[in-house]
Amino acid sequence: MLAGVVFLFLLFAPATDFQADGLKALEAKQYDQAKQLFAQAVQADPTDYAAHFHLALANSLLGSNSEAIAEYLKTLDLKPGLYQAELNLGLLLDREKRPAEAVPHLAAAVQAKPAEFRPRWRLAEALLASGDFAQAEQHYQAAAGIDPKSAAAELGWGRAQARQKRLPDAAAHFRKAAELDAGFNDALLELAGLYEQDHQPAEAIAIYEKFPDNVAAQERLGELLIESSRFAEAIPYLRRPLPATPPPPTAWRWPPRTA
Repeated sequence: MLAGVVFLFLLFAPATDFQADGLKALEAKQYDQAKQLFAQAVQADPTDYAAHFHLALANSLLGSNSEAIAEYLKTLDLKPGLYQAELNLGLLLDREKRPAEAVPHLAAAVQAKPAEFRPRWRLAEALLASGDFAQAEQHYQAAAGIDPKSAAAELGWGRAQARQKRLPDAAAHFRKAAELDAGFNDALLELAGLYEQDHQPAEAIAIYEKFPDNVAAQERLGELLIESSRFAEAIPYLRRPLPATPPPPTAWRWPPRTA
């Protein structure tokens, strides 16, 4: 993460000793000290957008997101359309579960650098979270075009289509995400759940069968087989192993002892 941060703040040449020292503190990961120095730079020149940007950055690295958001907004008041501020502000707002507020800032970042994957994908994520599924789909598709190997873009694309009740289209992207990155295999379980919601148990069963080591998936597989009247096939999935240590006799003796 720090490498990206360094790239962002080195775009601005320090105008004061406070900023120069603040940049050194950021590079040394001394974020508290950096915050103090950038606050002094802002106090020395409240119209210096770079000082406000760096103060926002230090606050975000300290986890002070509300303060960081305020400083990014001030940065954009002083320097409208600044790509780094638009992107960072959008990311912070999305992290704070405020996706609808994040959308215009991420959209501005995409407009500034339409060939960049990260702002495009994060815009799609914010649109999906805010309920604009059609727009989210368009940006996931664009993100996948920028990086055809992105499993995250494929999965988001599928989710956006699923929200629009286009499960056949969505399924292809869920499967593609799992093909691109084994870490996304659980997306297939999400797809199985979508098939169940769409009353397609056979398709869900076929997916659950591919997860023999997932206890929950195997239990659900057994239940779906019973619901589908495939009783003989369900038996192996409904059996439970005996406990390694049997319970004490008093726990199961019948009839129970009486005083």
